[in-house]
Amino acid sequence: MVQDVITIQPDDAAELRGVSQLLRHGPPTLVGPAGEHATLPAPLYDLLKDIVQNLEQAARWYYCPKNSSSPHSGRRNCLVCRGHI
Repeated sequence: MVQDVITIQPDDAAELRGVSQLLRHGPPTLVGPAGEHATLPAPLYDLLKDIVQNLEQAARWYYCPKNSSSPHSGRRNCLVCRGHI
């Protein structure tokens, strides 16, 4: 689980556009350190496409796991985008 805040800055926009273009071609194949391959599962692919699209539009959004015990205690496990770019 990520414990640090991850920010996307304006100078990351070009890389983000590149990722977005790749995702338009369908689910990517992940390659591990030993050369093993795995296709990104459809639900994760759809989530990643939504995240990248929202980042491109500088939209504000939140992703919180369904199994959070309460809205308040689960916030620390949420992914938040405040539309920095």
